[in-house]
Amino acid sequence: MYLEYMLLAVILFVASALQCPWGKFGDNCERNCSCYCALVKNNTAKHCRKSNGECSEGCIPGSYGINCTKNCSENCLNKICNQHNGHCTQGCIKNYKGILCNIPKDFSNPDTCARNSAQPTSVVILGSCLAFSVLLNIILCVRCCVLSFKRRLKTSKGRRNPNNESENQKHDHCIPLQISCPRGF
Repeated sequence: MYLEYMLLAVILFVASALQCPWGKFGDNCERNCSCYCALVKNNTAKHCRKSNGECSEGCIPGSYGINCTKNCSENCLNKICNQHNGHCTQGCIKNYKGILCNIPKDFSNPDTCARNSAQPTSVVILGSCLAFSVLLNIILCVRCCVLSFKRRLKTSKGRRNPNNESENQKHDHCIPLQISCPRGF
């Protein structure tokens, strides 16, 4: 039984040497964790790594960095940013852009302004309708020209060979046909 207590004492001594009490860090646990460290869930204490003071549970909203000592940009939406790099995770407040929301929007250049997302869709639909109607008109015009050509060809055959002339005679007096499409197509 004495051996068990000794073993337990050694384990507790080694464990205490590896960890600092809640809210402390450093070689001798002499330094306080940053007051910007988030609280451990269901606890009122803060915890940070013994070696460098990095907040174990992340930062409170509005802070970032290893020790949570840097402030998120004032232009971050809800002043919330990534705890490691400070990038605004919820976007920017009005009139700012960029990953850190530190670039003012230039309203003099229309390419940087926010656009209505419905606008490109309506342009695509309108363009598609226009292309379809042009293609349909071309098809109808070609069809009308072909039908007109066939009618004229039929009419000219009937006029040219009334007495069953030989093939050679038929071609001697051929008149070239002029093909024209009806107006309006």
